[in-house]
Amino acid sequence: MADSNRTNPEESAILSYKTSKILVVDDVPENLRLLKTLLKNEGYDVRFAPNAKFALASLTQFVPDLILLDIMMPEMDGYTLCEQLKRNPETQKIPVIFLTALNEGADKVKGFEVGAVDYITKPFQGEEVLARVAHHLKLTQLNLQLQEKNQILLQKNHQLQEAERETRLLLEVTQYLTQASTWEKAITQIIKSICDRIFWDYGEAWLPQEDTQTLSYLPNPFVTHPTLKPFCQLSSTLEFQAGEGLPGKIWQNQTLEWIQDITQAPEELYTRQSLALQIGLKCAFGMPILVNQKVMAILVFYQSQITPCQLNIVALVQAIASQISFLIQRKQSELQLQQQAQDLAQALHQLKTTQIQLIQSEKMSSLGQLVAGISHEINNPVNFIAGNIDHLESYIHDLIQVYYAYQQSYPVPSSSLTELIADLELDFTLTDLPNVILSMKSGTERITKIVNSLRRFAHLDESQLKTVDIHDEIESVLTILNNRLKLQSSPDMSPVNISEIQVERDYGQLPKLDCFAGDLNQAFMQILMNGIDALQERYHGEKEQPNFPYSLAIKTQWIQDLSQVQIQISDNGMGIPANIKPRIFDPFFTTKPVGKGTGMGMAISYQIIVEKHGGSLKCLDTPGHTTFAIALPQRPKKQ
Repeated sequence: MADSNRTNPEESAILSYKTSKILVVDDVPENLRLLKTLLKNEGYDVRFAPNAKFALASLTQFVPDLILLDIMMPEMDGYTLCEQLKRNPETQKIPVIFLTALNEGADKVKGFEVGAVDYITKPFQGEEVLARVAHHLKLTQLNLQLQEKNQILLQKNHQLQEAERETRLLLEVTQYLTQASTWEKAITQIIKSICDRIFWDYGEAWLPQEDTQTLSYLPNPFVTHPTLKPFCQLSSTLEFQAGEGLPGKIWQNQTLEWIQDITQAPEELYTRQSLALQIGLKCAFGMPILVNQKVMAILVFYQSQITPCQLNIVALVQAIASQISFLIQRKQSELQLQQQAQDLAQALHQLKTTQIQLIQSEKMSSLGQLVAGISHEINNPVNFIAGNIDHLESYIHDLIQVYYAYQQSYPVPSSSLTELIADLELDFTLTDLPNVILSMKSGTERITKIVNSLRRFAHLDESQLKTVDIHDEIESVLTILNNRLKLQSSPDMSPVNISEIQVERDYGQLPKLDCFAGDLNQAFMQILMNGIDALQERYHGEKEQPNFPYSLAIKTQWIQDLSQVQIQISDNGMGIPANIKPRIFDPFFTTKPVGKGTGMGMAISYQIIVEKHGGSLKCLDTPGHTTFAIALPQRPKKQ
């Protein structure tokens, strides 16, 4: 239910027009008396003028809300007076009602043309006069209220536009700070946006330097005209201590400073006064940007006009300074979180590296112990066998000589002896014995070579750098992997459809390298084994095509300018899928079935080549081919 005490605009207009002021202009006294009686009885404030001259004089001291104007008057008629009133800005909005005995349409049209709002014809009808007067006063009051409301709406609209511009400016500030790598780099754009918004001519920033305890000038200030460049050049050469100059005072007090007139500022407050005045800068103000009670920057702005402190500008720049402060704190928090994340990632990486090193160390230790045991257990009997083969060969030679001498002495053996010689195939045995001896020598040499390759691969008791021939190291690994170079179709390794992997060597002339040979051989073996696995996978996937040229290619070369050896180990297997390639050096990543691989081989190889030797290891993969490119310095850069 509506409040009974509340009045709407129309009711307010009715209440207010009853006290309105009316000027009546008529040269007939009877008309004046009649209108005076009618209008005063209604409560109006009425003034009278007998002619146009008196009316104009009265209007200098009495401003009515409505004019009742007779048309037919001596010296100056109503039309002429109305035209004058409408030409005068002070009276042109006062409504005029003509009083006339004329009843012609042309006369009324002329009245409206000169600015009248209505007519009252003579002789007067009291009710008509009051009704028309009340109607136009009411319209006037409502128009005034409408104008006031329009003005209020315009002001509010202006305020909304200002708020929108300020919001847009704050969003720009946020965007600059978010996109910039550091908040200092965003300040230049922020200063420009502020100057564009407040229509000031020059903006600069000063940053505290903790090492020198001074304020330094931030390059690239905002200028509206080239004539301000000398001011920039001078400012770039200056430094302020706390309390020195305008920036120094703001830094010391941590509050806004506004210099309305630079000419009136003391020199200790404004040290660049003469140059500022010379190029036309007359007003300045500065604002600190505070983060946790610490000044991070000082913004200073200049105007070419003497300007008293403007609260709206102060409020705007304070809001921007607060926004910058908040965003700086947020950015600092983000940087701290990023640093913590990086520290955690580094710690995780270090943990994985340590784990890899431990695994590698344990593997090499175990391998060394195994190789040492195997070498001892194999070398002793092999050396015994090798040492006795020569004696055995000599003994057999002697026995054969005795046999032939016996044949010469007894050319016709007994029948039983002849039968025994035939059963034993003695002639074949005598012919094959040298081959057996040769085969035994070859076997012992092969065993010795494998044992030596194992020892070279493990480099027992060699934890320090050693100067080696890389080709010898690669060959020792190939010797150990010799049996795996045979692609076999059956899981029990029976010799069914065996295809040989061809090893293509393209060795360049290399100097000897200083390296951790045992570790490096482990990396070579891992890369070669991966190539063999890829070829085995292709062999099975293509249903055993014996005629396909399964191959491993090893190429080495010396790059003199870089003082490094480059090694490429390639296979023509299935290739590495694009989605897997970025992860092949990640610890514990494997594509092999459970139990077939730990995912540590390539990670260990990377750690050995890159981190331990300061080299590089890259995978250059194309469909149907995989190449691992290794680069090794002549001496490790990292140990």
